[in-house]
Amino acid sequence: MKRLITILFFLSLIATGTYYFYKTNKDFKNFVADLLPKEKKSVDSLTTHTPTPSPTPTSIKEKKSTKKKIPKTLKPDEFHSLDEYAKKTPKQYEKDIHTLSDYLIKPATTDMEKVRVIFTWVATHVRYDADAFNSGNYPDYSAENVLSNKKAICEGYGNLFKALCEAAGFETEKIIGYAKGYGYNIGDKFTETDHAWNAVKIDNKWRLFDATWGSGYGTKKNGKLVSTLKFEPYWFNVNPKAFIFTHLPLESKWQMTGGSLTLDKYEMMPYLTESFFKLGFNPDKIYSDAVSGKVKEFVKTYSYDFPIKVIQLPYSQNLNRQNEIKFEIQSDYAEDIALIDDNSWLYFTKENNVFTISHKPTGKNLQICIKINWFDKNFSTIVKYSVTDNGSITALK
Repeated sequence: MKRLITILFFLSLIATGTYYFYKTNKDFKNFVADLLPKEKKSVDSLTTHTPTPSPTPTSIKEKKSTKKKIPKTLKPDEFHSLDEYAKKTPKQYEKDIHTLSDYLIKPATTDMEKVRVIFTWVATHVRYDADAFNSGNYPDYSAENVLSNKKAICEGYGNLFKALCEAAGFETEKIIGYAKGYGYNIGDKFTETDHAWNAVKIDNKWRLFDATWGSGYGTKKNGKLVSTLKFEPYWFNVNPKAFIFTHLPLESKWQMTGGSLTLDKYEMMPYLTESFFKLGFNPDKIYSDAVSGKVKEFVKTYSYDFPIKVIQLPYSQNLNRQNEIKFEIQSDYAEDIALIDDNSWLYFTKENNVFTISHKPTGKNLQICIKINWFDKNFSTIVKYSVTDNGSITALK
């Protein structure tokens, strides 16, 4: 009996070892499989057979970018330190015109810098008096009262800017005229003057400034004006041939364009705002083409916070779909620039800070959009064209 148990024990060891060898040795396993009878499968069983799922692979988590999403900011320009100085003026220096003027021009080294720091202070410290505008009840907007109350409409801005510049030793004028500003609609007729701005003589040359528009902008809410304080340095020392598209002085000598535009002609002139000229279109060329009637409609442009300079870009509204057009834009800030032809997206090629693309329009509308940060999901439109069979290809070069 003991011998039988011993034999059975050894047989179980052999069986266990054989099974282990079968499971772990591929060649032996295949040998055994060949000895077994083959199962015949129908076509149906083959097509419906569900294979044994493979082992679930180890999940791999996508590595998140360690690059910080830091939004791009504007680089300091030539007036940055003066602008900051003006914005942070201590209240103790705002007690009267001469004290303020003397304080403001202290860090300036040129006449242009002196006027700049005065312009910046007025534009960042005086808020447009929307309550007075909406009610029609206007207080005294003398320079002294505006300095004290820090509220004004265009007349008050012009008075204070003039007083501060004169206190700094500059010959300055307040100019009255017509402006295509808040509430203006293309085609509107003017029955009376509605705006005031300034001219200052710097280095024996008269230059144009609008501190009111430099202080921000107005929007309509529930039928009333709502003013927003936002410094806009474009309105400092504006080229007269760009200025004339939105400002017509009552006295023609202050046009300073080399010509004399009548009110009727001004009303019919294209409505071109700062967003158009901030792109870098040549005011001399634009003014000439507008006055002569060579170009009647100019490309639609949209405001943008980052500097963009067009190197080659059509400035007429209508493009010809028969022509291939080269678009070239310079920007130190842009991450991507796209051209959208109806719903087709094409991307500019980038070399250093210059973006270029050549394209023959095929749709009805074409726009150029820009993205600043690499992590931005949206593009912002900067120009928009219409495409026809007989459009113009007038472009800045």
